[in-house]
Amino acid sequence: MPSTCHIDIETFSTVDLPKSGVYVYAEHQDTEITVLCYAFNKGPVNTWVPHDGVPESIVVPMLAFHEERGGTFTASVNIPTKLGLHAEDGGEFRAHNAQFEITNLNGLPGEKINFPLTELEQWTCTMAKCCAHGLPAGLEDAARALQVEHQKDTIGKIDMLQLSKPRRKVDEPRWTYAAAPEKFIRLFKYCVDDVEAERAIDVALKDLSKPERAVWLLDQRINQRGIAVDLEAVHNIQTLVSGYRTVLDDKCRAITGGIGPGKVAQLGDWARGQGFDIPDLQAETIRDILAAKTAPPKIHKVLHIRSLFGMAAVAKYWALEAATCSDGRLRGMFMYHRAATGRWAGNIVQLQNLYRGSVKDLNSLITACKALSLDWLRVLYQQNPMLLFASAVRGMFIAAPGKVLVAVDYGQVEARCVAWMAGQKDKLEAFSTHGMVYELTGAKIHHLPDDLDYLRSMKKNNPDARFNGKVAELACGFQGGWAAVAKMARKYNVKMKRHFAEKLKDDWRVANPRIVIMWRKLEDAALVAVAHPGQVVRSCKIRFKTSGDFLYMHLPSGRKLAYYKPEISIGHFGRNQVTYMGINTDTRQWMRVHAYGGRWTQNAAEGICRDLLARAMLAVEAAGYAVVAHVHDELIMEIDEDQADLTEVVDIMCDLPKWAKGFPIHADGFISKRYRKG
Repeated sequence: MPSTCHIDIETFSTVDLPKSGVYVYAEHQDTEITVLCYAFNKGPVNTWVPHDGVPESIVVPMLAFHEERGGTFTASVNIPTKLGLHAEDGGEFRAHNAQFEITNLNGLPGEKINFPLTELEQWTCTMAKCCAHGLPAGLEDAARALQVEHQKDTIGKIDMLQLSKPRRKVDEPRWTYAAAPEKFIRLFKYCVDDVEAERAIDVALKDLSKPERAVWLLDQRINQRGIAVDLEAVHNIQTLVSGYRTVLDDKCRAITGGIGPGKVAQLGDWARGQGFDIPDLQAETIRDILAAKTAPPKIHKVLHIRSLFGMAAVAKYWALEAATCSDGRLRGMFMYHRAATGRWAGNIVQLQNLYRGSVKDLNSLITACKALSLDWLRVLYQQNPMLLFASAVRGMFIAAPGKVLVAVDYGQVEARCVAWMAGQKDKLEAFSTHGMVYELTGAKIHHLPDDLDYLRSMKKNNPDARFNGKVAELACGFQGGWAAVAKMARKYNVKMKRHFAEKLKDDWRVANPRIVIMWRKLEDAALVAVAHPGQVVRSCKIRFKTSGDFLYMHLPSGRKLAYYKPEISIGHFGRNQVTYMGINTDTRQWMRVHAYGGRWTQNAAEGICRDLLARAMLAVEAAGYAVVAHVHDELIMEIDEDQADLTEVVDIMCDLPKWAKGFPIHADGFISKRYRKG
């Protein structure tokens, strides 16, 4: 039987890991490995402290600790022989959040302790397995959710956090063995405990399927590859943002009598003291008040200043600076399978949450910023400077010298998927031909002509109907109610009254009967599958089956979405509903989640679209296009200037597998030196 090594490391660095990311962390000269624990197969956990001079006050109790457990304790600059040979011979390693171990052991910290370089293929990530099973990503939370025999001991967590970064004392910048031996003993035991917990999780969960492991490996390569950042432009805009914040600060203090826009609690008290009842100063609250224009002029102006001063979008310039590696590339932006459907989540700069501004020519804007003049920007663009800076964030991502970025996006892919799953023929025809689905929906819900000539004229001649169609289309496909419609309208700065939002919802459902039927069919199928474990229940291109502790949704690709500890409970309106343990998408808490037809539809559609994107990633890589980033349903690739072929990439991405026959796919994109909106 091939030997498997479960491994965990604890580190020290002056680098702020959450802000800078693991790739900057692992290339910094101050980062080093404090302790490494490992276990082969079912054997005992061993501890290696890769340093000489560990005092007896630590060695003696650690030897006794391991003697009881059967493992070894080694404090030496020399790597334990079996561990070193395992790495050199291409042996398998398993770790929770393996990206941290891979990056550090193959980076400067690993070089310092002479740890052999390993290949990505040698690694398996237990955190990836947890995410693919719909479980919490964190080691402690996952062990608790699975109720594995070995639960995480949290006693050493405080010590781990303290020993991983500098102390605040100037004369004692770092904890030493002599100063706090008991802290290091608890840290070493904490690391042992990590290995035990991750191994227990590993045993409890099946490995990723072969196709899914290929996706995880590619995800790691994309994170390692990174994307180039225009640091000169970043620094220019940081200077301008800081200058404009000073202007805003002065204006705010002049109105409020000395309270700056950064003093959120004091601003709230000031507004209430002026007789205006405001619950908080969160961005959404301020946005709604400004849109409604309900505040007195003086308070309205202060809230507007606060909204500009605190724009989250411009904070990304500092995130970019902190996380860009020494070679000018930003790495580690993508977190595998962080949504239950398999979709990625963003890290550090959050590419999935970029501000969509009105400036189309980012090259000209970024060139104008070189002058470092707020007045010049106002002359050129006639709009607030902070909105310009927020618009320019995506332009900070550039191609390396001699290369270009090829960006291709699937258009309206989830709406297309919902129509495909439900067999909504009129919508499928529209997607397959003219693609004017917002116009078609607007025409239907407003009882207007739906011939092609009228639809083509709608954006100009009846923009309100088209807008309502767009809002309804974006809000209603996953069984969204009037509140979802109103919330979607607010994203476009339109306040929609409840009765009108309710009408749009009702009219959309009348216009899309097959989709409405699908919601109920999927809900019923899940209920039957939970009530009859082992039975396969098919509906709308999806299969449900309960096996062991999981309800599985089998997607057309063959990939399975997992729902832990499914039960049948009484839901809304006295109807039976499937519930399961999962992450609440609003609170981010691990709890029992209620499922319904719209949620099953959303999960299935997002899962299918994710599989199309993942398949496209692998396909374009095989064709020589290196994926450097992805945003929702868009791939961003980097390739030599003379080899870029947009048509080729679009064709590759639209080449559907057999399981997606009839899917009305569409993709389009651009080639550029600088990333921008498509």
